[in-house]
Amino acid sequence: GLIGTSRVRQIHQLQKFISREVPDRVPLLVAGDFNEWGPKLHGMLAQHGLHNATGMPGCLTYPARLPLVQLDHIYVRGLTPLGLKVPRGRIWWRMSDHLPLIAEFQV
Repeated sequence: GLIGTSRVRQIHQLQKFISREVPDRVPLLVAGDFNEWGPKLHGMLAQHGLHNATGMPGCLTYPARLPLVQLDHIYVRGLTPLGLKVPRGRIWWRMSDHLPLIAEFQV
């Protein structure tokens, strides 16, 4: 959602799904365009043991032509990040208003 209260409502739905469908000890990856640049999302997902695998410099994804903020995130539990890349260049900003996040994990 583009409105903060809408994003919070969506994360609550995601939390309910995780609680209902995903056992606590199972590795989990949640990724996508969260339209969120503040810390609220991190805390909400941390309640399920998820940490931000993209919370490092260089993960700016929006806008694609000249990225200024990180709206796209990868949250993981029970996975070890091996590599993360945000490809840049004309081909990428012609495809979307967001740059992709490419990540590799070890289970």
